[in-house]
Amino acid sequence: MTKEGIENSVVSLASMTAGAMASRIIADKLPIKNQKVKRGLLILGGIAAAASLDRKTTGKKVAQDAAISVAVTQTGYLLKEAFEGKLKDGGIADIGMGTPVFFDDSSYLTPYEEEVIEVPEFIS
Repeated sequence: MTKEGIENSVVSLASMTAGAMASRIIADKLPIKNQKVKRGLLILGGIAAAASLDRKTTGKKVAQDAAISVAVTQTGYLLKEAFEGKLKDGGIADIGMGTPVFFDDSSYLTPYEEEVIEVPEFIS
């Protein structure tokens, strides 16, 4: 582990985080109604941008990492939408696609049920 290696990792982390954030913003703002088409275009755009860049300068590394992150983020969302409802609730694939499961009495997968308190008629 070198100082340069740590710096490169931090730059990649920041670039990929920014790419993922930008990907979600762009997906939200694109005026395309079909989510699959919208995500597909972002995936292809991310792949094309990443493939057209080399890693010879810090700027190109940042841009390539961000482009890869756009493609990865949108691929994850596309897969999640494609398999939604087809996976076992709480299974490893379900969790891997972004459906968290809490391992105590409260479960993200179980709808919250409010306790109903009956009020005597003379109060209301």
